[in-house]
Amino acid sequence: MAMKAKLWSLNGLATELGRDVRTLGKALSGVEPDGMVGKNPGYCIETALGALRRRGAARSGQPGDRAEAESIFIELEDLALEIDAGFKRLRAEPDVEKRREMGAEVGPLIGKLGAALARSHDLTPEGSRDFTRDATDAVILGPAIGEFMRICQLTLADEKAAE
Repeated sequence: MAMKAKLWSLNGLATELGRDVRTLGKALSGVEPDGMVGKNPGYCIETALGALRRRGAARSGQPGDRAEAESIFIELEDLALEIDAGFKRLRAEPDVEKRREMGAEVGPLIGKLGAALARSHDLTPEGSRDFTRDATDAVILGPAIGEFMRICQLTLADEKAAE
């Protein structure tokens, strides 16, 4: 039987993580719930920890570039985890049409990853930006898009025309 992450209410998370419920509520404001616990939003512990890390980086008083870099790094890490979990869910679905429907949730995460990577490029020295863009496109975004298309059995319009 597959393990499934437990959903926690805000109060449950506050208790489990030893945090003030108001602080946790502020950190999670604007964060999409992972599900529902009764009639209330529910969050996995990883989601709550990510929100707390982002809030901590934003409030740390670090110099602008360093705080922004930390925030982007955390966002990239969270997106990578979400995309990986999404790919696992897609691979587990045997029906290709259902995989494609489910892909509507996973595909936009790759777009968000691309946007976060683009913001990270602005923090690199100007002479390194082209290399950094090329490297992230080749090593991160290209393979993620390719894997998404493979799992969902999608092809590009040009590929269909060539057949």
